[in-house]
Parts: sequence; C-alpha cells; structure tokens
Amino acid sequence: MMFLRWVLIAPGALAALMVGSLAGGIALSLFGLLGQDFADTGSAFAGPLAFVFACCLIAPTQKHTVGLLAAVLITLLAIGTVVLSNFSTIEEFAKLSARARVVSPTAQVLGALYALFLGLPCLSPGTLLEALWREMRALGLLVMLLGILLAAVGSGFALAGYGWLGFMTGASVVLIGLLTWMFPFIHLYSKVNSIQKNL
Repeated sequence: MMFLRWVLIAPGALAALMVGSLAGGIALSLFGLLGQDFADTGSAFAGPLAFVFACCLIAPTQKHTVGLLAAVLITLLAIGTVVLSNFSTIEEFAKLSARARVVSPTAQVLGALYALFLGLPCLSPGTLLEALWREMRALGLLVMLLGILLAAVGSGFALAGYGWLGFMTGASVVLIGLLTWMFPFIHLYSKVNSIQKNL
C-alpha cells in the first residue's frame, strides 16, 4: 500500500494541479467585471496550491520533504517562465503579455508557499491552532520578503524603462504578506472581544 501511494504522487498531484487551476479560474471568473486577467491569476495561484497540497497528502511518509520538493519545483518553473518570457525569442513565451510574465509566476510561487506552510500543519496529526498561527506568521514574513525582493527588482526594471508592473506586483505581495502575518493577531483580538462581550 505504501509503494502504491509513492507511485500515485505524480499522477495525483498533476490531477490536483489541473482541477485546482480550473477551479481557481472559474471561481474568480465569476467576478466577471474584473476581467480575464483576474481569472488567470486565480488559476495560477490555485493550481500550484492544489499540486503541493496533493503531494503532501498522498505521500505516505516524509510529507515535509515531499512538500518542499514540490514547492521548489513550482518555484523553478515560475522562474523559468519569467526568464524565458523576458529574455528569449521562443514564440510561446515571447507572446505572453507583460502581466502574464510577472503576475502569473508570482501567483504560482505564492500558491506553493501557502500550501507548504498551511497545508502541512493541517495534515500533521495533533497540530494545535497555536502551531498553525506560528506557521502563518512565518509565512507572512516570507511573503513580505519575497514582495520586497520583487519590488526591488521591479524598481530596477522600471528605471530601465520597462514599466512599473514589477514594482506594483512586489508592493502587492508585501501587502498580502502583511495581511497573512496579521491574521493570527486579528483572530486573537476578535476572540478576546467576544469573550469580553460575554462577561
């Protein structure tokens, strides 16, 4: 049985990637006013999130290692997309829009990180809410650092005349990281308020 689960990691994770990507695109396309770019970003986030989570779920042992390898694979693919779309003449990559060159790979990396940091504690038996909040704070800090790096690189590209999309993406990622980092504190504050109201 354990051997079968090891064999099923790749097909199960690829199926989860396709279903997650489709579900993310459909869910955000329901907000039709925001356009196709918004649906593409949701698809780019949900697919890798489902991929990494499925890898961790299916793996019979070594869930942390398998999840980390899956997240590294997604990150390498996202970096490859950025490099090939900006610095090559391969037609499939060269014809990507500026938004697809920056925002989609960023969403892919964020999806993998969120699955790795929040999926593993949920799959570990006996995980307390405190451990989940600790992981969420660490995730928030990591996402903020990624956003600062993206903003710095985006500033360099903006000063070179390529536009401010990279900087704006980095600033948005910093905001997402800050909200992620603050979520446990907001949850605790709301719990304390509800307890005080009941007293």
